[in-house]
Amino acid sequence: MEWTSLLWKPSRRQFPRDFIVTPEVHSKSILFYGIVRVFFHAAEKSGIGCGRDRFSCYTESRKLKGEGRVMKLTWMEAEQPLPRIDRGLPNVFPIPIQLQGQPAVVLFDTGASCSAVRRSVAEAAGLRPLHEQIAGGGSGLGRIQAEKWLAETVQIGPLTVTEQVWMVLPDACFVFELETGHPAQIDGLLGWDVLQFGCWQWDEKSQRLSGKPSLPEKSTIHELTGWDSMPVVQAETNGEILCWGFDSGNTSTTGGSLFYSRLPESLPLELETLTGVDGTTQVPAKRLARLPLRIGTAEMILSDVPVINKTLYPVRDQAVAGLLGADVLAGCSWRLDYPNRRLELKPEATNSNRPVRRV
Repeated sequence: MEWTSLLWKPSRRQFPRDFIVTPEVHSKSILFYGIVRVFFHAAEKSGIGCGRDRFSCYTESRKLKGEGRVMKLTWMEAEQPLPRIDRGLPNVFPIPIQLQGQPAVVLFDTGASCSAVRRSVAEAAGLRPLHEQIAGGGSGLGRIQAEKWLAETVQIGPLTVTEQVWMVLPDACFVFELETGHPAQIDGLLGWDVLQFGCWQWDEKSQRLSGKPSLPEKSTIHELTGWDSMPVVQAETNGEILCWGFDSGNTSTTGGSLFYSRLPESLPLELETLTGVDGTTQVPAKRLARLPLRIGTAEMILSDVPVINKTLYPVRDQAVAGLLGADVLAGCSWRLDYPNRRLELKPEATNSNRPVRRV
């Protein structure tokens, strides 16, 4: 499955960070329990500049190699926390943004390497088509077409992004049929092209998400080991240290082929339904009644976790056990700060539609 696109990826330990871009991308889009997955790979470096101006804001400029555009991120010092908007989807974080002044509700999605939006919202916002199509495939075993459109300004709480490229998909791609029979709809995905550069904090008590620039810190604790099509988390799993892809746009955790090989043969197989922007398919899966995890200092037990004997993500360099979904964030205050390789979880209470016990 292939996409042809451009995308960014940070370097490992530099600040300011390198900006990486590639013209050729292999990808896979996958949807579990109603959330879209779009993945890309990155390979070549580009330029960056950053600084603080006299208007009490922090600005970073990201120049795309081979293109005349510069994506600029400007952080205002005044806090503007974002609420979680209820769209009937468990665990995930739909948040309000403005695309050139047009309100939209998008998922905070670490598993989407590029931000994406439905066509009617892109048209209402006046985004500019770049007349470049990308063809891709997903977990539904079909093919989809997307287009690249340019947003001159995007407002995400205290963050203003200028000259950001969005992937535009048909409206139907963002309508999900839930088990309750009631469809859920979002306007798009806020992806890793923006999320990788900030420090994002969720307060479970106030139910608000805050963003600010990521500044260097001296901590020797790093829950995130790097990036391989999505951020990679190191977690203790049944007493063994394993790497997992972290996908906050996925409602639930799912094990992949590496973890499948560790399961007892006596576990029965059942059908698991995979739904993507291109349709649905069913695959055999084993199901764990409980999965104990420790991420940093936070311990949890996930319940009813499907494990599938297939690769769920287009990783290239790292062996990963599966995808950690937004259920690992349930009931927690948390901080995601990729430049400092942090994913801090602070359990507050159990609040998830999927059985989760935190200890």
